[in-house]
Amino acid sequence: MLPLKVKHSGSGSPWPIFYPAISKGINSSYEVLRTGKYVIRLGMIIYYYNNESKSYEERRVVRAGFKQTLYPGHAEEVSFPLYIDRDSPDGLYLLRISPFQEGVGCFFQFGDSPLDIMVEKRGEYIYFEGDG
Repeated sequence: MLPLKVKHSGSGSPWPIFYPAISKGINSSYEVLRTGKYVIRLGMIIYYYNNESKSYEERRVVRAGFKQTLYPGHAEEVSFPLYIDRDSPDGLYLLRISPFQEGVGCFFQFGDSPLDIMVEKRGEYIYFEGDG
């Protein structure tokens, strides 16, 4: 698992873990849709660096939800499974981590900087940048 602490450093809207349901034009704010459009989660895109083509290939997208709505200035810990297993080819991987809004896109697509982590898989081991 890759543990991360995520802080909402903006000053605008909170990051909802649910979005109020709207039923027949009436706002039913007591109903929640945890899997619906506009929910904000943390995403990690795992890219494999292909030495032959000298390009990154998307291998997998992993999503992690927050336990509670994240308000500006608040933080929460989130853990990701790495999903680079024994069958994955040895080599370099880029883990690109960013909040995203369901049905809208990743925050980095709109100007935010993602967290990019380089790792290298050698045999059964994964080394983070700076490790042996």
